[in-house]
Amino acid sequence: MKRILALILIAVVPAISLAGCGGAIQKPETVESYSFKKPISKLIKALKDKKFLDDSAVITEMTPVTQETSTGDEARFGGYLEIGAAEGYRFAYQYNDNNVYMEVYRYSSKDSDKAKEIKDSVKKSGKFKLENSTDPVEAHLSKDEKYLLIYLDSSDAQKNKNRKEKVISFFEDYTD
Repeated sequence: MKRILALILIAVVPAISLAGCGGAIQKPETVESYSFKKPISKLIKALKDKKFLDDSAVITEMTPVTQETSTGDEARFGGYLEIGAAEGYRFAYQYNDNNVYMEVYRYSSKDSDKAKEIKDSVKKSGKFKLENSTDPVEAHLSKDEKYLLIYLDSSDAQKNKNRKEKVISFFEDYTD
């Protein structure tokens, strides 16, 4: 009897918990279904054409949040603003049975002080530091310095290392 009761609880409790979550689970946005803004869409298409990004990659738009400041004003924080960019996207996908994260940011034609700081650091060392972080982030600039790439693949497999080199090489030679 105790086993039957335990089995019923195992089956019913998660179902009740999930039912209270507010309805259907939304499918994540992918490259295939996403409508990119005009300036960055050309780069995304080029990455897709080179097979460095496929339609199944899950996208997160790196949008800043709006919060109230201590003075009561509203201000935008985080997202692409952290590196002085005008827009940015994170792509998550599988390559060679490993998770890969590729972030692409676009800078406006008029760089902010933050954008200049990030770009100068990347040009000098291939890395930059975010505020309140001790770990530098490896990054790459496009040839025309309009775009910044962060490519994360923790695999030690040679196939993954080769692909990372190809993506970076393509990106560093890219111009609009």
